[in-house]
Amino acid sequence: MSGQAVAAIAGIQSTLAQLRGDAPAANAASASVFASLLAQLSGGSAQTSAADAWGQKIVDDARGYLGTPYQLGGTTKSGIDCSGLVKSVVGQYGIQAPHDSGLQGRMGTEVPSLAEAKPGDLIVLNNGSHIGIYAGDNRIIHSPSPGKTVVEQELWTGDAGIVSIRRLDPPASAAAPASALPTGLDMQSVLAGLTLLGRFAGAMGSGTSGGLGVAGVSSLLGGTSSLLGGSSLLGSSASTSSTPDLASLELQRWMLQQKGF
Repeated sequence: MSGQAVAAIAGIQSTLAQLRGDAPAANAASASVFASLLAQLSGGSAQTSAADAWGQKIVDDARGYLGTPYQLGGTTKSGIDCSGLVKSVVGQYGIQAPHDSGLQGRMGTEVPSLAEAKPGDLIVLNNGSHIGIYAGDNRIIHSPSPGKTVVEQELWTGDAGIVSIRRLDPPASAAAPASALPTGLDMQSVLAGLTLLGRFAGAMGSGTSGGLGVAGVSSLLGGTSSLLGGSSLLGSSASTSSTPDLASLELQRWMLQQKGF
């Protein structure tokens, strides 16, 4: 976890201390626990990170073809065309793309504009007869035409000259694993992180747009086997009340202690 993230979470801890009374001492370890458990509830950031990482893999793999000569119908580093480049790169991840730029331009989901494009997106050009891989920063990797080689260059057109921008979903093998608690933590850090999460949920309330509330926390703590190992720690005693229920957190603390953490 970066120093900025720890500092931000420490700031949340300070606010919670004012809202709910004395909070456990802010430190990097408890901040890490707090962030990991919060990620389990919010989930969306992990999915976004997986998609971004997948897009960057596509770019990195495409760069491995830089300098490859253009060859109509080619799909190897001996010679490759524009759709062959896309087919070869995504094929490494089990995605069977057609060897046709127009058909590839129907894969995935539409990205509304170049301003929203991310590395790894497919850029369809020239009325669908050409395709390349967006590398970010208004750059594209593509196999241009006979007599040229695969190159990474500045994109020469804007939205008006782009037929479509397509984003491929990451395959299951590229999905981000569930957030796990940092290793090497002492008992006090784990309990501090759990308590902070409970107080955060209490301060936010169960009806927030992000869905963070005591009911959500209780659901998470009821299935902590994925985080701490072993069976459910709260079981059916977890509270689903819409009001802060620190008693359930105290029960969580006690049961953690009984399990020897």
